Amino acid sequence: MLDVPVSAISPVWHRPDWLDCCDAPTLRALMATFDPVAQHVVRRLGRRRLDRSWDRAQQVGLAVNDAALPLLRETVGNSAIAAVIDAAVHLRQGRFPEAYRWLGQCWGVRGDVVVDALLDCGPARLFLDCDSVVTAAAAAVHAGRPESGEMTDVVGHSILVHKGIRNGWLDVATPLSAEGIDPFEFRSRVIGTLFSTEDADLVKFYGSRVAAQPDLARSEVLSLSTFSGDLGVAAAWGSPSAIPALERTATDVLSDLGTRADAYVYYLLEVAIPQLLRTDPTFGGRAAALWSRLCAIRHRDSLTMRTRSAADLLATRLRDDSIERLL
Repeated sequence: MLDVPVSAISPVWHRPDWLDCCDAPTLRALMATFDPVAQHVVRRLGRRRLDRSWDRAQQVGLAVNDAALPLLRETVGNSAIAAVIDAAVHLRQGRFPEAYRWLGQCWGVRGDVVVDALLDCGPARLFLDCDSVVTAAAAAVHAGRPESGEMTDVVGHSILVHKGIRNGWLDVATPLSAEGIDPFEFRSRVIGTLFSTEDADLVKFYGSRVAAQPDLARSEVLSLSTFSGDLGVAAAWGSPSAIPALERTATDVLSDLGTRADAYVYYLLEVAIPQLLRTDPTFGGRAAALWSRLCAIRHRDSLTMRTRSAADLLATRLRDDSIERLL
């Protein structure tokens, strides 16, 4: 800060529009030195982006649900909301590749909240005319898969497929083969169907495909780790060997084991967790917590005997593997 003149700093205290008149070197120095200033700048830029996206939505006849915005802004932030609004604008205009690109940037635990607000027409919907957005989303899926081959576009398209199947506004059969379908989209279809039908037999089918096809097995790990934020989408599919410790993934899976319905818990036990353990035997440093959670699942009366037996088998395997490593 020694090279920054006092005259450049004083507006911070006296002018509400100081950010607009602050020169770049001073702003960089302030952001590097004071975290609250950096946080303010990020919030301000996010709000400006949201305002621009809001204007574009109004221009295509989309009215934002003001009642839903405060909670969304507190939960996910302005940038994620702006990305989803931009995706909705492109969907309404029939510009599906652009919509996929924006939606692909929302892949993750936080982004999923605002995507649900976009495509679930309940009281917390993002747009008052939610039905028109859902209709456009269904049209985008039926128009075909993205031609670019970019993973962000594949993720965005697959998000629409998953949400459409899960929420019932898209009638797309789960394929009996992953041939000709990106592994990420194949998984999106399966998990969407699993949520909508609670069909535990689907878990066996999907598990057999994952066991037989390395690309599906890898996609399973990458889907979970990118959704939880241990890995970015570009890094995950761009650098095949770079998978870090799955700390956030482990935390999310442990939470899901305690809160999700029977069929999804069965999927975690039969497919997801075994694949994650193959990638990271320490389970993000939470192997002991996983074992405890598996033992607790065995006594959850709300779960089927098949799911509780799967938890018992996985707990035994985890214990035996731990003993083997100690030996």
